[in-house]
Amino acid sequence: MLGCFEYINIPERGNIMPPKVTVKLVLEEPELQGAVVLAGEAGLDREVKAVTVAEILDIAFYLKGGDFVHSVASFMDEHSENQLSIEALCEWTKNLIEHGASCLAIKTKRYLNEIPEPLLQLGNENDFPIIELPPGDTQNDVTQCVLRVVMEAAEQGKNRSLAALSNLHDAVVSGASIVDISRIFAGYLNNPVLIEDDEWRYVTCCDNQSAGAAEALLARRREENLQVIVDHIGGESSIRTQVAMGNKMIWQETWPITVKENVIGYFSICEYEESITFENRYLVERCLDILALTIYHHQSYINSTAWHTGEVFLQALLAENYQNEVVSYFAQMMGFNEQKNMSAIVINPLSKAQKEQLDSKNWSKYHYFTEYAIHSIQSFIAQNKFKVILGGYYGFLVVFVDTGSKGIQDIKRIGMSIWESLTGGRMKMDVVMGIGCIGKGIHSYRESCLEALDAVRCIRRFGLRENVMCYDELGHYALLNSILRKDEAARGYSQTVLGKLYNDKDAEELVSTLSTYLDKNCSYVETSRALYLHVNTVKYRMKQIQERLSVDLSTQDGRCSIWLALSIDRYLK
Repeated sequence: MLGCFEYINIPERGNIMPPKVTVKLVLEEPELQGAVVLAGEAGLDREVKAVTVAEILDIAFYLKGGDFVHSVASFMDEHSENQLSIEALCEWTKNLIEHGASCLAIKTKRYLNEIPEPLLQLGNENDFPIIELPPGDTQNDVTQCVLRVVMEAAEQGKNRSLAALSNLHDAVVSGASIVDISRIFAGYLNNPVLIEDDEWRYVTCCDNQSAGAAEALLARRREENLQVIVDHIGGESSIRTQVAMGNKMIWQETWPITVKENVIGYFSICEYEESITFENRYLVERCLDILALTIYHHQSYINSTAWHTGEVFLQALLAENYQNEVVSYFAQMMGFNEQKNMSAIVINPLSKAQKEQLDSKNWSKYHYFTEYAIHSIQSFIAQNKFKVILGGYYGFLVVFVDTGSKGIQDIKRIGMSIWESLTGGRMKMDVVMGIGCIGKGIHSYRESCLEALDAVRCIRRFGLRENVMCYDELGHYALLNSILRKDEAARGYSQTVLGKLYNDKDAEELVSTLSTYLDKNCSYVETSRALYLHVNTVKYRMKQIQERLSVDLSTQDGRCSIWLALSIDRYLK
């Protein structure tokens, strides 16, 4: 399923990411060339964000996380009454580890001749580097060295943000696509990014490492917390939510993209490769205006992407052997909340006769009709702020309306308003519309769409007077339409009931009389008036007809069977 995304792989970082400051990187500085890692070598990649001198016993409570902790171990002075035991030293170090220290670097030969074995064992067990500092280094030397490395990295981060802002601006001015922009972002952030439109429909996803990350980006659509984002992101610069990916939870951060206080889209980063840093957030927030400009420049692409996704979704939803998981996947891409009540409105903008007039030479005109219909519907939707999902299905336009607490007649009024917006314009379209049931969940959405399609087909096939109808208003036409789906079975039924009647040389005359007789509630007088015949002529014909039929015209069951057979025969011709 993940092949549906537009993946652009970035094989390597190059120099777009600032170096991550690690214990190993700090130890490569000239001032620390004589330092010796005595334990915990596996933890040399621990990140360093700060430097702390540790000469007090409760220093752990003042750590910020990522601290390069160094000490002369004054609390181990054998001449002091407060000298720590080896066990107490190990407990003190455990506190450092628990509070996020990156390492412990000790200058020996002053208060502590050598680092005790239990402390080294603790470092190895926790992949926590225990380092012996060079004998000539002062605490000031170590502090200045670590601080310089951290500050240089921070400066690189700021410069990177400015360079990224400039590069993104140049890319937009040069006509880069929205896919290219997402690729640039994913490269700078070293994490996959997702861009969605204002209806939470998928626009593009750039995954810089593996396809699995894109699955994580969409995982929140399968959870309730998507609604949390929708409800609470207004007025916030961003919102963080957790999504499940396999056996672990991954944080995702989402920003609204706004123009003049109107949300036009959403930008998300997933903490798949690395944590989202302050510099990452700074970069995104500085570039939100560029993202807004990009979305405006590529609105037609976004609309076509959403439209194409809608078509694929409808084909999967209405397939005879539909798979719930597949349909649910596309529904998530389009921003469906399966916990909400929705109703399908199916729009047929052109009659069969109009389509036949637009032959192959005028096929572009047919598409013009369709584009006009789509534009009119979207304009109407925008003006009335309906929550809808629009897609195409074999010449039909399908709108899913978030019904909220509305009933089916309220939805019909919405349908009538859409119909008026389509038929009141400059394009003369013979528009009919069908409305399906209200329900929640993929199965209910499928039933609603099928019902709406049936309503449209009944209006067209049986020439019903109303242009907008709900499925439950079709009455017996719903049954007749269902029977007519299988031509051979329907034709067989008609032949069984009416077969002998059609074998008569006066078949046309007899069928006309029988049909009129049923339409006039089996009244000889009314039938004779309608056909301009004498009553006795009608009675004679009806006697002939009854002799040729296999069912009894005097019973309600018999009359219903004949009406159904005549209807099938009429619409199969």
